[in-house]
Amino acid sequence: MANQNDKRALEDKIDVSSSACSESVAPKKQRASTADQKHSVIRSSSSTSHLSQAFTCENVVAHARQVTASISKEIDVDKVFADAKVHYLTRDRASWVYHVPRWYHRMYAFCDGNRHGSYREWLDRIWTLHPVDHGTIKMFGRDVLTPRFQQAYGVSYRFSGNTFEAVPVPESLQHCVELMQAMVVNPATDNTLLNGVLLNWYADGDHYIGPHSDSVGALYKHSPVFSLSLGATRRFVFTAKTGKSSTANDRNGAVQRLELALQSGDLIVMGGMTQQTHKHALPKMKNCIEKRVSITLRCFVTPS
Repeated sequence: MANQNDKRALEDKIDVSSSACSESVAPKKQRASTADQKHSVIRSSSSTSHLSQAFTCENVVAHARQVTASISKEIDVDKVFADAKVHYLTRDRASWVYHVPRWYHRMYAFCDGNRHGSYREWLDRIWTLHPVDHGTIKMFGRDVLTPRFQQAYGVSYRFSGNTFEAVPVPESLQHCVELMQAMVVNPATDNTLLNGVLLNWYADGDHYIGPHSDSVGALYKHSPVFSLSLGATRRFVFTAKTGKSSTANDRNGAVQRLELALQSGDLIVMGGMTQQTHKHALPKMKNCIEKRVSITLRCFVTPS
């Protein structure tokens, strides 16, 4: 039987240029912590660690489990994360996507957020938060109507030629947002680094977002982007960048295409160099008549 070093060597030889190299996240037995222990369990083991340590795939995976366990002792953490996978988008594993199917759907019954009624009633409430107008974005130098609704919370966000002015996070969103925020914290202070929230509302399959990579100029370098998908199941597609980025991507054996079917409650994290090596999109979907909402969180650099 091959030892661990031989196994890793074999994995490193895998050609990932045509399909994603994905790994199920091995469950670790652990006792659920109480809610008031949430911040202590996610503290880095070294208070002098570089901030970038909070952004690693290993750290995000571990903290996702710990934060989930902190909600209730009744939660079977291994069951919640049984289908969780890390998809590496480059051979050197610098670009990665972490996908936890149905995460918040499974959490909702244990959350104080259920005071908003059933999961379905809560989704309906979230939908009513969308702005009246679609707004516009810049495409090829022209203002075009945004094919979805958008609103920033917490920290204003500039992309596609516009600045989306932030408003306070509404009470109905606070629980799911705070859970995700607890997954990426400054190890020296325990303050969250996921301080910017952006919501996208998709009325049906005609609402979409085209292939793009996120604007990262105002974010901490290589910080992860968290996204919670609610409502309709939609396709989420990653494609390798071309042009100036293609040489580096060829050298790293970049995955050319990865498609995920995001269900209601799915948590997805885009980390490492993903924004530099790949684009992502939510394509139009024929015959989709259900609504979808995405809640995305980013790590903005803010004045001390």
